[in-house]
Amino acid sequence: MIKTAFSRRGFLAGTGALIAMPTLIGSGCVSSKYARRPLPSERLGVGFIGCGTMGNGNMGNFLNNDQVQVAGVCDPNREAPLYGYKAEQICGREPARRRVNEFYAQQAGRAAYSGCKAFVDFRELLDMSGLDAVVIATPDHWHAVQAIWAARKGKHIYCQKPMSLAIGQGQAMVREVKKAGVTFQVGS
Repeated sequence: MIKTAFSRRGFLAGTGALIAMPTLIGSGCVSSKYARRPLPSERLGVGFIGCGTMGNGNMGNFLNNDQVQVAGVCDPNREAPLYGYKAEQICGREPARRRVNEFYAQQAGRAAYSGCKAFVDFRELLDMSGLDAVVIATPDHWHAVQAIWAARKGKHIYCQKPMSLAIGQGQAMVREVKKAGVTFQVGS
């Protein structure tokens, strides 16, 4: 009998890959000469609440996903230096809007693109037409309030950790997400 050493981490990695395989194959990951980028009406409209270090980092993943259209950004800070883990980034709503517009212009081979809207107040972003989901990457004490508002507006939610700062906040978030029937994911 052959004995193999199998760690828990190895098992989870293998199982995760196995579970993801049908999703990857079904979502058009297999190349085809007929493959195309989805039309704007076929993509999820995503808005970013918080365009600092984590929001800026998450944005790259969403911009490179053909199933997503970054439609709006929100941050009370217009533009400021000293973001990032080494204070090397300039962030805020205007740098985020420029990044999105430049990305889509380059992708389309056009000189300019101006489809990304910028907001100071997250509630205005949530009222934006065509918005299906939000990424919440604000300071921790805002997560519960913004997630509850987003759920009440019927938006799917990706929220940076921690989900909330108190048990009661977490319970309120869960209630609102269940009531709205939206998807909620915490990044960890």
